[in-house]
Amino acid sequence: MKDLTSYIEKRTLLEMEYAKGLQKLVNTTKGVITQEPCMPFQSIYSVALEQDQDHAHGVLHTSLTLQQQTYLQPVNMRRLEHEKRRKELKEQWQRAERKLMEAEVNLRKAKQIYMQRSEEHEKAQYYAARAEEEQSHSGAKSVDKKRRAEEEAKNRAEEAMATYRTCIADAKTQKQELEDVKVNVLRHLQELIKQTDQILRSATISYYQSMHKETAPLPVGFQTLCESSKLYDLGQQYASYVRQLGADVERETSYDFQPYTPQITLSPYIRSRKSSLSSQEFPPTENKEPTAEEKVVERRDFPEKLIQPLTPTEDTENKRLTSLEQGINGIPAALEVPLPTGPFRNVGLSRAARTHKLRKLRTPSKCRECNSYVYFQGAECEECSLACHKKCLETLAIQCGHKKLQGRLLLFGRNFSEAAQRSPDGVPFLIHKCVSEIEARALTMKGIYRVNGVKTRVEKFCVKLLKMARS
Repeated sequence: MKDLTSYIEKRTLLEMEYAKGLQKLVNTTKGVITQEPCMPFQSIYSVALEQDQDHAHGVLHTSLTLQQQTYLQPVNMRRLEHEKRRKELKEQWQRAERKLMEAEVNLRKAKQIYMQRSEEHEKAQYYAARAEEEQSHSGAKSVDKKRRAEEEAKNRAEEAMATYRTCIADAKTQKQELEDVKVNVLRHLQELIKQTDQILRSATISYYQSMHKETAPLPVGFQTLCESSKLYDLGQQYASYVRQLGADVERETSYDFQPYTPQITLSPYIRSRKSSLSSQEFPPTENKEPTAEEKVVERRDFPEKLIQPLTPTEDTENKRLTSLEQGINGIPAALEVPLPTGPFRNVGLSRAARTHKLRKLRTPSKCRECNSYVYFQGAECEECSLACHKKCLETLAIQCGHKKLQGRLLLFGRNFSEAAQRSPDGVPFLIHKCVSEIEARALTMKGIYRVNGVKTRVEKFCVKLLKMARS
């Protein structure tokens, strides 16, 4: 337990030093990055620095919590209590062992004295019996003396035997007490170990929960930064930097032919010849509106059928298609689009994008143009909440309706069979409309029944069809 607490204490100190150093590095780097708004991946690294700042703060908080509340303090207190109780049990066991050892020493001494007194009694008996046999030669006094010695030896032997028996009983008692102390000590040790393990288990669980809480957001944050880095538009920040420089607009230089004007007077013959050459070879250029017959494609590598003048019928058809596409996109042909303002005023915006009141994206959302997620470098409308990539603003086809934008249109509100039942002739209105449009102007278009249309334009077309059906 002492080694574990030492490991955790050293590890928390290292993590606190790491967190403090990371905070210092983030504060230094953040000030430099924020001063360079046109730096490549500036927004991504700004978010990374914020994540590092939060991670460092979390590491400091976790380390202080481990030191003061959840691990080191309770484990150290329990370790001290465990050592104190263990010492008491050890002293109790040592006292019982000493008593048994003293009883065994007394038993050995009593046994030795008993054997010695018994041997002396045996000798006294032998000498007394021999004195009785030789009574006629030694006299009565000598026999009485031997008998008294025998009695004294017998008394001493009996006293040694009683002491020996008492020591045996005492040794047995001390041995039994030692067994009782052993059982008691083992029971208390088991309880002490369980209590210590319980404290250590709760501290370990709290430690690894804190580690998981501290490190779990890191993979998600790194994955988000990785996906956002993949969406970075190459050269975008440098282009913004160049636009912010505000360089003066260069004056347009025109290269026109200037005919030679003579400085000396020529003869009438030469002058008339010169003017004739000028009028024939270099006719004066005038700004004329090209007619329909003069609208040709001038590229030499095009096929011959493309280098043909547009007929009035084809010109009218192209104007009709252009007006229809603008109607599908929701932008009238004569709509006056206001100049863009805000953080995206320097980005090339489509006509539909200019109708939105754009601001920087605040929360990740789906782009309404390319249908992929927008994490950074995105824009959203303050009025209709439309979200879009910065690069998708150039092709955005959804006009601002000055109210919250509805979700993506998936169906026309009902099943196809139900729509067919509601139609008088059993053919839904959508089929009528699509077939008539295809027969009118798209039968010769390659892939009309095979290639899918642009998703945003299809959605706008569906919305327009719903409005026509309701009207």
